Amino acid sequence: MSDESGARPAPAPGPLVFRNDPSDGFGRYHDLVGASGAATARRGEIFEATVAAHNAPGVMLFDRQIVGAEHRREPAHIRRDGFEHFYLQVLRSGLLMTGPLGEEQWLAPGDAVLMDAAQPQRTVVVAADYVTVVLARPFVEAALPDARGLHGRRIPRAAFQGLATFQGLGDAVLSLARRVGDLDAEALSGAAGMMADLLAGVSPGGERRDDAVASASDRLRAVLFIDAHIARPGLDVAAVAAGVGLSRSALYRAFEAVGGVEREITRRRVARFRSALMRPGELRSIERLAFAHGFSSPGHCSRQFKATYGLTPGACRAGLREVQGGNAGLRLHHLRGWYGEIGSGA
Repeated sequence: MSDESGARPAPAPGPLVFRNDPSDGFGRYHDLVGASGAATARRGEIFEATVAAHNAPGVMLFDRQIVGAEHRREPAHIRRDGFEHFYLQVLRSGLLMTGPLGEEQWLAPGDAVLMDAAQPQRTVVVAADYVTVVLARPFVEAALPDARGLHGRRIPRAAFQGLATFQGLGDAVLSLARRVGDLDAEALSGAAGMMADLLAGVSPGGERRDDAVASASDRLRAVLFIDAHIARPGLDVAAVAAGVGLSRSALYRAFEAVGGVEREITRRRVARFRSALMRPGELRSIERLAFAHGFSSPGHCSRQFKATYGLTPGACRAGLREVQGGNAGLRLHHLRGWYGEIGSGA
């Protein structure tokens, strides 16, 4: 859309990209998370982090691929910084547990969680591809006056039908993340209102979905197996069922609510491929990376990548080279400024 002068609206600021440098280890990531008002620690021997950040009035969006990290916001952090924003956390794929301290729960792909920065919380990321949308408190409380009482509320993909455009709240967030690079600043700032409208459809009195314990356990074991064998071209339902000792029907039931087993295999392949593509010093061609992550062809990989992230692998890699050659890296002063603005309701 153009104004009367024919000029296009200014693009939204970002993305600003952070990727952990092996020579720096965990240090810069630790400092960046600290700017958001949380402590962080490594989980396990392997740590990887890629974060693409977008900012506009009233809203921030972080598209993350993280391996081996824990984020924790304690009462001391809350007293010190006074942050009062809300945020939605939505899992694309992988293993992520989040919630109020002592009440954390594993998410399934497409699940969303509403978190209140003014209350203690913890997130454990084993290996996950997920999106966080930070919202100014006035936007959320205008839609949900008792939003404080929904801290840690998990909104399953299948349990909420909002605007007809989306299959659920999580789907709306992931759709926004796919398209955010094409939005100008005005359009991105409107995302805060859209999220508030969708949140208004969440019933405060609604019950959390009660997943069968057996299905949740089966799904977790299967996801771990998929991640460990993601490079196998023949990885399919039969291979996963045999690998975790389940019947195919039990495996189908475990993944029914999140789109099926094959869908999860594809999601994890795409996420692991993207992490490799964005890794500092990665010199393999896109074709070699596609085959290394179990795709049947580079074309299949490209189609699945674009369907998930809104751009081709080639465009993603080209964008990263531009970032490396310029000053578009995510830095502490960016986050400090952004969180200050969102705290003021800007």
